[in-house]
Amino acid sequence: MIVTTKPCIMCNNTGAIEVNEEHYNNWKKGTRIQIAFPELDADQRELLMTGIHAQCWEKIMENID
Repeated sequence: MIVTTKPCIMCNNTGAIEVNEEHYNNWKKGTRIQIAFPELDADQRELLMTGIHAQCWEKIMENID
């Protein structure tokens, strides 16, 4: 299934990610995201949870230093 993410806090654009529907339902029922989606990397899980794109996350981290 394709999930449209919430808008990114940095660029205000949504994203889209393809996930396994059963895994998605497990996550929505409370399974920790790392357990629900072992096939996704950290950037993909962040996108799904918060809507923040990997490149936007890097810009956010640059501003913290």
